[in-house]
Amino acid sequence: MATEPASPKPAMTARDVDFAYGLKPILKKVSVSLRPGRLMGLLGPNGSGKTTLFRCCLGFLKIQGGAILFGSRPIESLGARALATEVAYVPQEHKPAFPYTVREMVSMGRTPRMGRRPVMTALDRDAVDKAMESVGVWDLAEDDFNRLSGGQRQLALVARALAQETSLIFLDEPTSSLDFKNQIRIWRVVREVVETGRGAMICCHDPNHILWFCDEATILHEGRVLASGEAREIVTSGVLELLYGRDAKKASAGGLPFVYPRSLEDKPKPPEDAPRSLEGEPQRQKGDPSL
Repeated sequence: MATEPASPKPAMTARDVDFAYGLKPILKKVSVSLRPGRLMGLLGPNGSGKTTLFRCCLGFLKIQGGAILFGSRPIESLGARALATEVAYVPQEHKPAFPYTVREMVSMGRTPRMGRRPVMTALDRDAVDKAMESVGVWDLAEDDFNRLSGGQRQLALVARALAQETSLIFLDEPTSSLDFKNQIRIWRVVREVVETGRGAMICCHDPNHILWFCDEATILHEGRVLASGEAREIVTSGVLELLYGRDAKKASAGGLPFVYPRSLEDKPKPPEDAPRSLEGEPQRQKGDPSL
């Protein structure tokens, strides 16, 4: 009888993590793990502790209880350079004070690998070129990073993370200020990165993005883990109602799950004789208050 292959061991584990700002507890016995080749989404309302957990796992904040391990090594045993060879970070937004080119920004990802070498080697340059090619910013290499669109800047930051050649990538709400097209583009690139065997953890506010793109999810509520597991199994209408109130409801269309406002169910339907667009949608008339 054939046996199923064992799941890869977690590359990063946060175990019973506690953290407080002064006397205000933010994280309370929070546990989460990230495995290679998996995309983990952190979901929760504002103030649930997502960003704080993120910052603890990246070593930006020092935990006050529990443990964070990279493989079997406690985070406290890793210096900044050693940690930067384990995990790369993509922030929400980054606008440097100086007019760096895209190539120069992506090249910064090689810093942890260069040690005390003053210049990049052919190996470093090749890693930068491959990173830019993989996310589609090669043709922007000599452009001013600060003059790019929001979507292009985020892609360049993902390329910088890839140039670090780490096994893990953490992304903090990378699509929060982007239009729909660029949101989907970023998520597709992240999915492609995960397919190469890297593990990725992404902090996200949109439950639809968790459902559509993430393999697993950890849901935080009031500083505690509310649920953790396969994304499409744990993001339920009951969980959404607890997080966001009764107006959030989960449904599906064509096998694709999605979340929508329950209040839309009470919206009056257009009359049968209303003029329709070529796509079959009712056309709005002049004076329509919904315009």
